[in-house]
Amino acid sequence: MQQPPQEQVSREEELVDEAGAETFPASDAPGWNPTHAGAPAHRELMPEPGHEVLRAQLRTDVERLSRPVADVEQRRRAREEVVSRAMLGAGRAVVREPVDDALRVRTLESEQLGSMREASCVIFGARYDGDDISGVAALLALCRSLSQARLRRSVRFIAFADAPPVSGSLRYAERLWTGGVGVQAMVSLARVDLARDHEASLLFVGNMRTRRLLHACADVFAIASRIGARALALPSWLPGMRTTDHASFRQHGWPAMMVADGPPWRVRSAGAPDVDRIAAAVPGLVAVAQRLAGGV
Repeated sequence: MQQPPQEQVSREEELVDEAGAETFPASDAPGWNPTHAGAPAHRELMPEPGHEVLRAQLRTDVERLSRPVADVEQRRRAREEVVSRAMLGAGRAVVREPVDDALRVRTLESEQLGSMREASCVIFGARYDGDDISGVAALLALCRSLSQARLRRSVRFIAFADAPPVSGSLRYAERLWTGGVGVQAMVSLARVDLARDHEASLLFVGNMRTRRLLHACADVFAIASRIGARALALPSWLPGMRTTDHASFRQHGWPAMMVADGPPWRVRSAGAPDVDRIAAAVPGLVAVAQRLAGGV
């Protein structure tokens, strides 16, 4: 399929993203038959939760996602329910998109609509079916923290799962590409457990093409959070750069990055996430989302 033409960027959109990330046309998603987890119940607008509330909710998510389940399939289903209920609790509808032909493995999608409905969207994604659950826990905390934010671009929160040999992130990215949905930037929350055995800082990792955007995101993160941040632009062929979820979006030409507490080539066993440090990182992630989506 030919690449859709680049959309005409208005002066307003130029102000939204000074980092110069490419913009693609946005449109409605193509017709398909996902399973809906349900629409959000009507609720009064409440003040944004304070740090203590955020940390308590994050700890609850970590405990529920970390519950030991011997059977891999049962563990995945249990986590799917935890993630979907948390997204619904943030006041948004959840769409479950099947990954496999048996319709058992599903990607979870929740969206916060921006004021510029036709503009390309911003995507935050994390994996919920792996050994490490810190990324998806941070994703849920970000989903809650942005619930009252006024943004120009729509933000999609995506929880990925694989059905080998099918990649959930790759299938989702292909669905957006086929439907002509524009992606302003994709941020993959990888391992962000911020364990006490190493420095409390996060890396914003991408390829050489996105280095300007990486530095912009790392800078706004560092201003908003006591957790350190550093941009790391690497060649796409390096270990760990081809197999992560952000690579599924990068191959379509969309600006994509990974946020992790270590370089992509460092392999370590999953540890207990440090809830206090992750909670301290959430304001930084909120600042990144507002930077990419254009807070008003």
